[in-house]
Amino acid sequence: MVTPPAPARLERRAKAIAEALLKREEKLVLAESCTGGLAAGVLTEISGISEVFCGSFVTYREASKTGWIGVDAKVIARDSAVSRSVAEAMARGALKRTPEATLAASITGYLGPSGKNVGLVYVCVVRRGKKTAKFRKLELALVRGAPARARLIRRSFAIEALYQAILGELVAIPKSHSETGKRGTL
Repeated sequence: MVTPPAPARLERRAKAIAEALLKREEKLVLAESCTGGLAAGVLTEISGISEVFCGSFVTYREASKTGWIGVDAKVIARDSAVSRSVAEAMARGALKRTPEATLAASITGYLGPSGKNVGLVYVCVVRRGKKTAKFRKLELALVRGAPARARLIRRSFAIEALYQAILGELVAIPKSHSETGKRGTL
């Protein structure tokens, strides 16, 4: 039996993201597709998160990706909505439309319950002023049982991967601001 990350584990990851953003004096914006805003939902359970979290573009449909965050429809037609190129375009589009954010992360995938490529997920993290992007590709296993349960399990793993990618970016770089800057606590 596949066991998804427990809600408490996702909450701990979210709190670690919030603390790392606060310590580095950075702000995050998300662009979510397959998670339907749930990654943002977990983050917003943290008291004081508005200090470091700008919000989330929930772009479940292709038209939302093109209209709200500027993903090129030709890229979607060429590569599909679930691709590395679209994940990057989503993150860059969210960052462009959120001037106060310094970091953007996106997630797009097929979580089912049915269809082709169920379990395929792409995560992308971009930083303002940087041309490079960091990616994760997941191929989540099919889960037996009720379709709703299987989708919940895949969604939990997808959010876990998104949070890991964000934390990886925050921990992997030297602090960008001076150590004497104003700080608070979450």
